[in-house]
Amino acid sequence: MSETARPIAIFRTTRPAVRLAGFIATVLAFTAVYTLKAQAQDLTQAAPEVQTVAPRAHAIPAGSGRSFTEASVFAAPGLECKVYPVGGNSARAVRVYTDSDGFARFYALRAAAGDKTRALTMDCVDAKGKPSTYPVDLTADETFVPRPLDLESEPGIDRPALTGDPLAYPQSELIQAGYGLRPDPATSPEAYQRWLNSATRPARMLTSKRPRPATQKVNQTASPYWTGTAITGKQSYISVEGNISVPKVIANGDETGYDVGDNDVHVAVWNGLGGFGTGSGLIQGGYQIDVDESVLSFDTFREYCCGNPNSNGYKGDFSPKSGDTVYSEEWYCDKNGNLSLNGGYGCTYLHDTTSGAVLNCVSPTSKTCWSVPALPLCSVNPKASGCETIGEAAEFVIELQGPAWPDLGNEVTLTGSAYSSQTKSYSQTVNNDPTLNMLNDFTGQSSPSHMNVSIGSASQTYFNVSQFAKVSGTADNAAGAQTIAVGSNGNKSSIGDPWMLGKSANSNGDHSVYHWVNGAWVQMPNGAAGTQIAIGKDLYPWLANNAGSLFYWNGSSWQNAPGYPGLCASHVAVGPKSTGDPYGTPWTLGCHGNSNGDRTIYELVNGSWQQMPGAGIVIADGPNGFPWLANKAGSLFYWNGVSWQNAPANPCATSVAVGPINDGLFLEYPWGDAWILGCTKGSNGYSIYQYQLQSNSWVQIPGSALQISVSPDLGVPWIVDANGNIYE
Repeated sequence: MSETARPIAIFRTTRPAVRLAGFIATVLAFTAVYTLKAQAQDLTQAAPEVQTVAPRAHAIPAGSGRSFTEASVFAAPGLECKVYPVGGNSARAVRVYTDSDGFARFYALRAAAGDKTRALTMDCVDAKGKPSTYPVDLTADETFVPRPLDLESEPGIDRPALTGDPLAYPQSELIQAGYGLRPDPATSPEAYQRWLNSATRPARMLTSKRPRPATQKVNQTASPYWTGTAITGKQSYISVEGNISVPKVIANGDETGYDVGDNDVHVAVWNGLGGFGTGSGLIQGGYQIDVDESVLSFDTFREYCCGNPNSNGYKGDFSPKSGDTVYSEEWYCDKNGNLSLNGGYGCTYLHDTTSGAVLNCVSPTSKTCWSVPALPLCSVNPKASGCETIGEAAEFVIELQGPAWPDLGNEVTLTGSAYSSQTKSYSQTVNNDPTLNMLNDFTGQSSPSHMNVSIGSASQTYFNVSQFAKVSGTADNAAGAQTIAVGSNGNKSSIGDPWMLGKSANSNGDHSVYHWVNGAWVQMPNGAAGTQIAIGKDLYPWLANNAGSLFYWNGSSWQNAPGYPGLCASHVAVGPKSTGDPYGTPWTLGCHGNSNGDRTIYELVNGSWQQMPGAGIVIADGPNGFPWLANKAGSLFYWNGVSWQNAPANPCATSVAVGPINDGLFLEYPWGDAWILGCTKGSNGYSIYQYQLQSNSWVQIPGSALQISVSPDLGVPWIVDANGNIYE
C-alpha cells in the first residue's frame, strides 16, 4: 500500500538564546577556568582564539524531552473521529475510533505552561454519517486518567489458549478457530515457535469493522515509498510470518518536524507477499502510525493490494500500543483458509500478543474480516484490469505515506520468515535467501531525517529513524573500540574530515586505517592499523593498536608517540595543539584497570606524559581543550581545567564525543557540545543523547550507535552502529 508522492519538507531548528546575564556569567566562568587550566599546566601558548563557528551542516534538534501519554475522551460507541488542535487544519487530523464503552483512546502530549496547543477538537461521525464534535482538554488530568481497554466488553469471540499437543489439531481447524497458520516444527522450528507463542496465549477475535477510506496503490519499484527488506531468490513465496514490535514515538520531534504541509505524518509497518517489482498481488498486514504535533495513534490493517475492491478500504479492528508485539501472518489461500498459491484468496492473521486482540481474516463469508478473492493472474490474462503477479517476493517493510518519517524513540524490529514452494517450509529469511533486496532510505539530502535499515543475524530487519544518513563502508564494531574519528573541515567537506578503522582485523587484532577523501574511503599506506583512533581540530589523527602502542600522523607518515616503547594506551583523545605539542594535545587511558575496571588518565604536556587525576574507560576531547570522561559504571565527567566535575543532569554514558560551542559565543555549554551514548543497549546499539543547556537535560536524538564522534568545527556527528554501518 502506498500513496501519491508528497514533497519532503526541510526543517531546521534553532535553540532559544540564553539571557544576556546568563551569557555574561558563562563567559566569565569560561575565562576563569581557562586561566586556571593554563596556570595548572604552566602552558606557554596563548589562550586559543575564540572562533565564530560556521553554521552547522546539519541542524541539531532542540527536542522537547517530553513523551506522548495515553489519553482518552468519552464520546459514544462506534464513532470514527478526526483529532486536531483547536483552530488547526483538520486536513492534518489524526484518525481515531471509539470503543464499545464510548471512549476514544489515543496518545497525546500533555500541555505545559507556554505550550501553544492546549486543547484539541475531535470531530466524529457514526455509522450513519451523523456528525458530532467533542473537546479534548490537554491541561486536564481527566484526559490522561488511565482507562485500559477491556477486550471482554468489545464485540468478539474468546479464543482460549491452545492446550494439549499443538500438532494433534488439523491445520484447517486451527485456521478457522483463530489460531492462524501453523508452521511445521520439523522444517521451520523458528517460525513454529513464533506461532506457538501466539497460539498458546488467550485472545479475543474482535468482530467490529473499522473503515479505512483511503484507496492506495503499491509502488512499481524498489524506490519510494518502501524501506526494509525483500527476498526474491526462492520463489514462489506462499506465506510470510513474523513478529513486529510497536515503537515509542517522540513527541514534538523536530528531526522531521510534524508541522509538515497539509498532512500528518503517516507510515505503515508490515510484512507481506508479492508487490515488490510487480505492483500487484500484494498481501500485507501490520499496523499504521498516525502522528501530528500533539496526537498519536496506532491502528492495525490488512490489505490485498492493489485495486482489489474486496480489500481496499479495510482497517483492522484493534489498536496496539507502544511496547506491544504484533504477530502477523499473510498467505495465499483457498476458500477454507488453507495454504495454496493458486487457491484464489488472500488470508491474514494478526495477533497483538501483548493485549490478546486478534484479527482473523480466513473466510470469504466473514462479515467483519473476510479472506479476499484474488483478481485474474497476469500470466493467464495479462489484459485483465488489475491482474496480479503472485509469489515473487516476501517483504518486511516500513512504508512512508505522509510528508516525513515520524521520530521513533526506539527501533522497530520485524523478525520472521517466508514459506517457499521449493522447500515446502518457512525456510527463507533475510539471512539465507539467495537474493536479498535492501530497500534503503530514498528521501535524499532534501529530507532532515532518514530511515536507516539493517539486518540482524537471526531473521531480523531493524529500522531506526534519525538525522543520520548512511555512508559507504563498514567499520570495526568490536566492543570497546573507537573506530570513527572526525576532524575539522580540512578537505573542504561540509561534513567534517572523518577517519575510520575497517571491519576486518589482521593477525594482531588491528584494523586498517581509512581516510574519507572526495566522498570515498581511501586506505592509508604503510600498513597502519589499530583499535582506537582520534583526531583533533588540527587534523592530525592519533592511533592506538591492540598492543597499546600509540602513534600520530605527521601529515605524511605515522610516527611513534613520545614515550615509546614504555607507553601503553587503551584509549586516546586529542585536543588542540600547543607550542610543545604541534600535532595536538592527546589524552590517553592506560592499559591496566583499577578494582573498578577504570584506567589511569595521562595528558601529553610539552612532550612529556603527565598522570592526571581520576580514571575511566572512555575519553573524548573537544576543540577548546576540555575533555570528557566516562567510567565503567557509566558516570560522566568533564574537565574544568583543574579537576573533574560531574556532568550536568547525571546521565549514564558508554561513549562520549565533544563538538564545538555553537556560534563561538558559549551559548550552549562552556565545556563543549557534548554527545553521549546511553547505557541500555538495543540490538543496533545504544540510544544517542545531546546535552542542551536551555532545558538542562540530555535530549534523545533518534537513532542508535556503538560509537560516536563529532567534528570539532562543524559539529557534525558521525556514528557506527552494531553492524559496523557508518552514518553522518
